[in-house]
Amino acid sequence: MHLQHKVWFDILYYMGRLGQEGMHKFTKEAFAVKKNAEGRKYVYQTFNDVTKKSQGDDTSVSRSTKIDMDHVMFELPGDKKCCPVTSFEFYLTKLNADYDYLWQHPNPFCKYPQKDRWYDKQKIGENSMHKWMKELSIAACLSEEYTNHCMRKTCITALAKSGFTPHEIANITKLGEPQNVH
Repeated sequence: MHLQHKVWFDILYYMGRLGQEGMHKFTKEAFAVKKNAEGRKYVYQTFNDVTKKSQGDDTSVSRSTKIDMDHVMFELPGDKKCCPVTSFEFYLTKLNADYDYLWQHPNPFCKYPQKDRWYDKQKIGENSMHKWMKELSIAACLSEEYTNHCMRKTCITALAKSGFTPHEIANITKLGEPQNVH
């Protein structure tokens, strides 16, 4: 799995993002890193998602000055290899500095890990990103081929098992109404 895929996966899983909607348009400024009062780092969205009402609705975003603490990825202290914040920060250092998009094509001539820049000045398209979970499922020899949307279902299940109410889950995952949680 590429670093890029891990960062994308972490964002879907920890933030309950809609399967892929609008992610191909994200710039490096779509997320930022801060520390909470206890000194623990977290990644947060620098924009507000519009709540999805039904299939086919256009999803738009707006800048926000308030951090939505329901949509953050906290660091995993003591687990640098799997920590989503460490991966995110490292990923940002490997992007092409002259290109604003967060999801850039890997540089085919890069000799890992010697090269400082692992990605080219070309963004990954929506159709390519739409296939990532399926490709990861095959590469990991999983029992079935999962879709990007399955990540949202996994997030919902994890939240429900952790004791979150349907109302809280609907807010975190931007499902709109609690009756949409299933």
